[in-house]
Amino acid sequence: YRAFGQQQGTFVMERLLDMAARRLALDPAEIRRRNFLAPDAFPYKNAGGFEYDSGRYAQGLERALETAGYRTFRERQARERANGRLIGIGLSCYVEFTGMGPSRVMAAMGNRQGGYETAVVRMDPSGRVTVLTGLIEIGQGIRSSLAQVAAGVLGLPHDHVRVVLGNTELCPYSSYGTADSRGSVVGGACVLEASRILRKKIVRLAAHLLEAAEDDVDVADGHCRVRGTPDRGLAVAQGAREAYRGQRLPPGLEPGLEARFTYEPENWTFASGVHVAAVEVDGEVGTVRFLGYWIAHDCGVVINPMLVDGQIHGGVAQGIGAALREELVYDEAGQLLSRTFMEYALPTAADVPAPVLAHLETPSPKTPGGFKGMSEGGTVAPPAAIANAVADALAGAGIDGGAIDFYPLTPPRLFALLRKRAASAVFPPSP
Repeated sequence: YRAFGQQQGTFVMERLLDMAARRLALDPAEIRRRNFLAPDAFPYKNAGGFEYDSGRYAQGLERALETAGYRTFRERQARERANGRLIGIGLSCYVEFTGMGPSRVMAAMGNRQGGYETAVVRMDPSGRVTVLTGLIEIGQGIRSSLAQVAAGVLGLPHDHVRVVLGNTELCPYSSYGTADSRGSVVGGACVLEASRILRKKIVRLAAHLLEAAEDDVDVADGHCRVRGTPDRGLAVAQGAREAYRGQRLPPGLEPGLEARFTYEPENWTFASGVHVAAVEVDGEVGTVRFLGYWIAHDCGVVINPMLVDGQIHGGVAQGIGAALREELVYDEAGQLLSRTFMEYALPTAADVPAPVLAHLETPSPKTPGGFKGMSEGGTVAPPAAIANAVADALAGAGIDGGAIDFYPLTPPRLFALLRKRAASAVFPPSP
């Protein structure tokens, strides 16, 4: 229900990397270093035909390891194992395709929806701005992000921008809607470009009224000022009133202040990240306790750091639920047994550690503004990172890491592995 397919694919790849590292006597971090794409390899077409736009994967790994204190943990792990504690640390690296968009590509995939978005940005005579888009808010904070984009371009305070979402009577048509981590990538791009068009109109009008060259007019803090002569200027609201009066316009400029832009993406964008989980497995009952959780994340240019952090935190919580608790259980007749939240165990605040986040910003060269999507990224990596950490911890009990080829890693499942290992130690197989 979030990053579907990407979470499962990442689990398989990252578990295989850890298993290969063990067989080759390499540290899990080292095997990843040797297999990353270098920054100068982009744009890079992968085996599936997707063209990765940009990335700094090795730098993301080093940032995550540094934040987690990876080397220090390895030293601690050696000491704790001598005392019988089962602690482990696991990595999960991922590339997430975001910004679902190119209409022609979607058609080739059999999808009958388009991939473009349209935005209208309108300034009224008071100097206040309204942004209209067919996207909708589902908790990802898109209203705030789009307001920030428009305000940043137009040099206005954030609260001078109103965003109208998804009103089919007022807003332009949305070809695909809010999904696939595309709101800020595709929707943000068309708001950015529409705002740039509107800014050019404002600058042209201000230059005319101030008797200055357009290249000499700056727009910031709600004012248009002539560069080098700060006393010459006017409030954006004054210019807006003149735009609607229509009596003092430069030749060729229509009355009013409105811009419309349709953005057809050239390609998807590709965000990336590295999750590091440290856990302790209770050797008596098979429960898993977190010792820490660290993330390095790259979604291109970050519009709103607080929203990005919140999305990642929520994604991690969902990923932890998938990794450790949430399970659909059926009986022999195919009847669902985990039908309520008494049996289908969602994670609670007590189950979720406070993730420590570090951000990289590698702009996408394919999108205006350099934005990449990120709303699903937080939930892609946790099952693999946690499974790798659990496998690393259980190695201290002599359990082969290849046994962890499933999730959720519920206590009964881990207890069964521990009991099986204990039984084989007491009664070793016959030669």
